[in-house]
Amino acid sequence: MGVGVRSEDGKTPVAQVQLFDGFDQVRNWKPNQPEFRSLVDGSHNKQHLFTLLARDAKGRRVLSPVLRTVSNNYRMRCGDRQNWLGTQIVYTGWHRNGLPGYRLELAGCNDGILSRETPTILDFPFYGNHVQIQEADLGNVFAFGEMEQVAGDAKGMLPLRAKRTVGGNMRYTYFTPLQQKTFAVMLVEAEVTLRTDAELIKPTRGAVNPVLADGMRGNNLLILPHQSPAKLASVFNHETNRLEEGDPQNASCLLPVGSYAGSIVPLSEGLHLDGRQIGILAAPGKKRKGTTWQARYLTLRGRPYHWKTNRSRGTKDDVVDDQAEQALTEMGFRGKTPYEFRLKQGKLDKTAYFAHLTAQNGGVAGQCINKSGKPMLMYVPLLITGLDNDSELVVWRSDSKILDAFAAFEGQGYVSFDADKTVDFYAGNVAICDPELTVSMVIWDADTAWFRVHNPTDREIKSTFATPTAVKGFKAVKTTLTVPAGASVEVR
Repeated sequence: MGVGVRSEDGKTPVAQVQLFDGFDQVRNWKPNQPEFRSLVDGSHNKQHLFTLLARDAKGRRVLSPVLRTVSNNYRMRCGDRQNWLGTQIVYTGWHRNGLPGYRLELAGCNDGILSRETPTILDFPFYGNHVQIQEADLGNVFAFGEMEQVAGDAKGMLPLRAKRTVGGNMRYTYFTPLQQKTFAVMLVEAEVTLRTDAELIKPTRGAVNPVLADGMRGNNLLILPHQSPAKLASVFNHETNRLEEGDPQNASCLLPVGSYAGSIVPLSEGLHLDGRQIGILAAPGKKRKGTTWQARYLTLRGRPYHWKTNRSRGTKDDVVDDQAEQALTEMGFRGKTPYEFRLKQGKLDKTAYFAHLTAQNGGVAGQCINKSGKPMLMYVPLLITGLDNDSELVVWRSDSKILDAFAAFEGQGYVSFDADKTVDFYAGNVAICDPELTVSMVIWDADTAWFRVHNPTDREIKSTFATPTAVKGFKAVKTTLTVPAGASVEVR
């Protein structure tokens, strides 16, 4: 991508040129000359939203329009400024489009009750090559008007106001199912907070309050650690389209992390099964402002999550009971996983759906061993901390001739990793150097190693520069370099 700017009179020096990706500064040049041009290299590791901001020596500033890239996962606003194409919830101010929410019952107040009419404020904090993260702010109501005035294409937007008593937020993290198209997993993070003092009441149905998840229709199994699968107290029959009696002994129980109840796999402690509802057993009574209830869980289904299919949640296609034990095993909750990481670089901290890894010297490397000879339901999601997240991140595998780019969000690199077979691998930075430098990859293959290194600081930086030794079949580089303040240099 080429960027450039020149002063209006052709004489005044351009003092500073900043490139932003969203709200993050990714380049900071200080050309001190009337005209500036440069190249910015990068990958489609995530959806980028580039904006250029320049200032000349007289303090005059100019701001460019936004340049949006399109990665494997993307969001794009439709021309009527209401649809968000490529997302799970497509309409701003509309309902949740079938995705999970919550229910909190309070005395004399309905702020904690979400209906189909509850408007949502959408946010799309991260759309990466391997994963998409979407948020829904549910602590609002329409200031006036009805849902019908905004529900659909080319409708006007209605003003919202914050709910007085309850605020709530949902985050949906979804790894694109590159493996099986008949199995998908979404991480749901729910948070409900009292904005004022309030009184929690005995719920109208069941015992948990708040309700933070529900078993998906047609998924009728309860699987607790070290126990055989059993039926839920009520089971849904798709043939009759009715709830029927299951095992009454399973009407209520604590759900440990890694259990399974009707398509829900808890990842946080303290969740309780109550019929087909899942939530927290909070004692009725007065609660103080700021009281917060949270939950993290996985929701499984038999087809990919997509805005078109989310609306019909709970069909026969969403039944995964027959795959639940295999899924729990692959996630590390029920016996030994079919794969094993033997690392020479970095550390595996734990496996709980995500393989949580800590990088060393810019990455993690070693061998993934899988001798089962059987395909897994899903790619293994890696969460990698300790990376230089401002520089280019890639996955190298011994069974591939190309590098797979990935990106980081909130200090963690997100990778969807194929662990079906034994393979050597590396996941991390394309080069190791001073962490204040930003490294981008121009060309890197067996014959060519061409990188661009940027110094966004106010001082000159001298550093060693080396490509990771774990990456085989790609030209290696090991050198020293000096990058002036606010400048970029090439490494070949």
